[in-house]
Amino acid sequence: MMRAFILGMILTGIALVFFNVIMHKKSEVKMEIVQVDDVIVDPDKIPKFSEQNTPKQSIKYNGTYEGMLPCADCKGTKITLNLTDGHYSQTVTRIGVASNLDEFHTGLYQWDETGEKFQIDSPAKSKYQFKDGNLQQLNMNGVGCLSVDGNSFVLYKVE
Repeated sequence: MMRAFILGMILTGIALVFFNVIMHKKSEVKMEIVQVDDVIVDPDKIPKFSEQNTPKQSIKYNGTYEGMLPCADCKGTKITLNLTDGHYSQTVTRIGVASNLDEFHTGLYQWDETGEKFQIDSPAKSKYQFKDGNLQQLNMNGVGCLSVDGNSFVLYKVE
């Protein structure tokens, strides 16, 4: 009698899981932004961005970079960033929002003293670092941003 009850509960559980999978079959990427600004950072170690700084000689930075980054109030943010000798153009598309209007920014960007990090003058003042031929987004302290699953916020160079 007890075995029949346990077997019935197991089969019911399997049926509920199967039903849930069928009903929610559409794949949905769930992303969260992890706040890493709680890290204690020495103010002297925060990169200084200036018009006088120049890129590191070995970096071939001109080009277009794309990536899907987490979004606090949408399914994700697609960013396309085009860099040309001190100027940038950026398209930001928020996925899964009612307005679904792209934001478009153009302007200048400035390098830090290492020549490996730069900051664009968009409203968000986004900072990036060159890493393995791609761009990693940085927080305001110049530290790499990470998602909940530990992945970096990366824009990949489009060839």
